[in-house]
Amino acid sequence: MKVNKKNEYVIWDGFTKQKYIEDSIYNDCMVMYNNELLSVKKVRDLVIEGGAVPTIIFACKKGQSANEIEINGRWNGAFTYYYTRISGITKLTFKDAISKINEHLIATVDDQICEIVCREDVLEMEMNLKGIDGEKHCLLVFDMCRG
Repeated sequence: MKVNKKNEYVIWDGFTKQKYIEDSIYNDCMVMYNNELLSVKKVRDLVIEGGAVPTIIFACKKGQSANEIEINGRWNGAFTYYYTRISGITKLTFKDAISKINEHLIATVDDQICEIVCREDVLEMEMNLKGIDGEKHCLLVFDMCRG
């Protein structure tokens, strides 16, 4: 992914913001989809080539597990459970949503912190993805372990 210097990409985990570095561990990861390995970098590149701004949310940091929790006698993916409840809140920015989801994850599971990789100005956007200045946005949510 070639980064537009005007709007640099960042990684936000609810606590710290880091610059996205193209040749870092965040440059690519493989996830399983329909029993096949999928390159997240390739998907990001295709989104950019298609003229959209990619925003990627991962259920956990690289090397962590995407945990399950029991709520009211039912097992749920921890990230999925909190993401679905928080993403419906109106006027909530991506930055605030990731922070709130991680507050819940820290309180209920061990060693799982979700994170977002996005253009820096997207952090302050509402999760409705209406875009900035008419831009197209593509939200990719990976609710699985990554390696």
